[in-house]
Amino acid sequence: MDALKTLSLHDNRIKCIAPGSFDRLRSLSALDLLSNPFVCNCRMHWLK
Repeated sequence: MDALKTLSLHDNRIKCIAPGSFDRLRSLSALDLLSNPFVCNCRMHWLK
């Protein structure tokens, strides 16, 4: 998926995303994570 520029994960019930989850998506320039019930804790700090 070297050419993927936009990824929408809108409203997917995602609670946590591990660091490095998007590292292989080098061309990614837009990421939609709206409307997900994220658990806000120190483990998600990297996403800031």
